[in-house]
Amino acid sequence: MSDEIEKLLAKRDELLGEVKALRAKVVELETEKTGAVERADTAEAKLRKVLLENPVDDVLKGLLAVPSPRILEEVRQTFGFALDDAGNIKFTDKDGKPLMIEASKEAREATFTAKDVRLALEEHGGFDDVLLARGLGGTGRNDPQKPIKVEAAPVASQFGLR
Repeated sequence: MSDEIEKLLAKRDELLGEVKALRAKVVELETEKTGAVERADTAEAKLRKVLLENPVDDVLKGLLAVPSPRILEEVRQTFGFALDDAGNIKFTDKDGKPLMIEASKEAREATFTAKDVRLALEEHGGFDDVLLARGLGGTGRNDPQKPIKVEAAPVASQFGLR
C-alpha cells in the first residue's frame, strides 16, 4: 500500500511539473501574441496610410484651393473612402452606401477618380468656396505635366532708341 502511495505521489509531482511547464509556455505564447498583434496593427495602419489616406489626400489636394487639414477632415466626414477586399478605394456617401453621380443624363455609381470626386463635391455644394475651378490644377495650369512656354515680347524703348 505504501508503495502505491509513493507511486501516486511521484506521479502527482510529475504532473505538477508538467502543469508548471505548460503555464510557463502559455505566458510565453501570450507575450508573443501581444507582440504579434501590435506588429500587425502597426503594419495595418501603415498599409492603410499608403493605400487609402495618401491617395485620398493627393486627390483632394489637387481639387481644393485650400487643402487645410480641417477641410480635408470635413470632406472625409461628408463622403466615405474605404478599401475594398481587392485593395481598391471605394468612394461612397458618409454611411458607406454607393454614391451616385448625375454628371450625364443618367446617374451612375461614383468611382474613386479625381473627376468623380470633383463631381460629388460640386453636387454637394458645400465646398464651392474652396474647390478649384475646372481645368485648373494646384499649379494654376490646365495640364500640370505640360511645361509652360514663356516667350518674351520685344520691348520698345520709350525714347525711340534701340
